[in-house]
Amino acid sequence: MPKLALVSMFAINTADIYMTIAPLIPTFQRTISKVLVLPAAVAVGVGAACNFFIFPRSTSQIMLDGMGDVLTSMQGFVESLRCHLETPEKLRELKEDITASHQRLEIANMFLMPDVSYRKWSPEDISCIQNALQQMFIMFGELVQYTIARAEAATRYQALTEVAQSMQKSDPSNDQYPTAYHQISRTLDHRARTRHPDTDALLTASFEALSKSVSPLIQEWQNACDAIRHAITGTSTKEPPSLRVISQSLTEAHEAKSAARGILDYHVHLFDAEGNLLPNDEPDRDPPLFGVMTGLLYQEHILNLSRSTIALIEEVTKTEEKAQKKRLWLPLGIQRIWRPTL
Repeated sequence: MPKLALVSMFAINTADIYMTIAPLIPTFQRTISKVLVLPAAVAVGVGAACNFFIFPRSTSQIMLDGMGDVLTSMQGFVESLRCHLETPEKLRELKEDITASHQRLEIANMFLMPDVSYRKWSPEDISCIQNALQQMFIMFGELVQYTIARAEAATRYQALTEVAQSMQKSDPSNDQYPTAYHQISRTLDHRARTRHPDTDALLTASFEALSKSVSPLIQEWQNACDAIRHAITGTSTKEPPSLRVISQSLTEAHEAKSAARGILDYHVHLFDAEGNLLPNDEPDRDPPLFGVMTGLLYQEHILNLSRSTIALIEEVTKTEEKAQKKRLWLPLGIQRIWRPTL
């Protein structure tokens, strides 16, 4: 269907000239509307023909397909985390794909209100779903950014370790690192003096506890994304489960699974009976709490994502219950004129 944004602006300008300015002109002949409207009518007709026969998709359909693409990209990113494909290059590539899908969705959203379509959901309904998806995208973006930051930090740590090993094996008289030798040496010395020997082992244990705890929640989140995508695009060939059932399962997984206890179990020797941090036997070294902090931050981001997904499911469910059959949706101004006949 033709996109009426520019047509609406043209009509407003024409009406303003015809009814306010033109009558004040002494030579007013009342033909200015014909001169202005006929070319616009031809353009609208050509646009309608193109939309029917060449580009037979309304803005509403483009929006719904775009939402499905965003959800698919999110699922791909989470699946890469489960498969431990956490290289910075791979994560940045996935982030760019997700951002591009969301940007295309935002562009289509600007032309949603003046859209003409025949479906169950109105442009206002689709806009509400888009707002809920926007909140989910924000929570997902925080998880993405934190994951990329962790992967880049791990890469820098590995590179620094390799440089340290190379420097230890090299001939002291060889000036292979003449410029950065002093800074690298200071960095390595600071890391050796402050990093606790148990930090890496406890970090690995924390990730194992986190993975074991949130795996059911992530699986329910994947199922929820599949159900939402089917509801908004209708692309699934099999009968999908009820959105209410999916929402209930995701809510139960969200409330039941907490990685905090499993993570803290690996660090219980660092605290006394009242939960206070015990004095460090090596004052120059930081206590090995990096695993606790990293695991709990990951858990918080995942819980925020599942919480926003539940809100999106509720919005889609409310919209489905409100709109039971298809109808013709026109821009709001035209609906007010033709409401008695629709």
